[in-house]
Amino acid sequence: METEVVSMTAAMLNGDREVVGFLTSGGTESNLMAVKTFRDYGRAQHPHIRRPNIVRYIS
Repeated sequence: METEVVSMTAAMLNGDREVVGFLTSGGTESNLMAVKTFRDYGRAQHPHIRRPNIVRYIS
């Protein structure tokens, strides 16, 4: 089911066959996975940054 949902979403957003994705069960998990994904991307693209900052909103 996850593969089908990701494929359908990619098609709606004009994605190609290289688009990847996954589903999460809630907002907290989605936020944590987004931060982890960007952290991993940042480590790969900018290895010279040793202590990255995260900016967050608090109300």
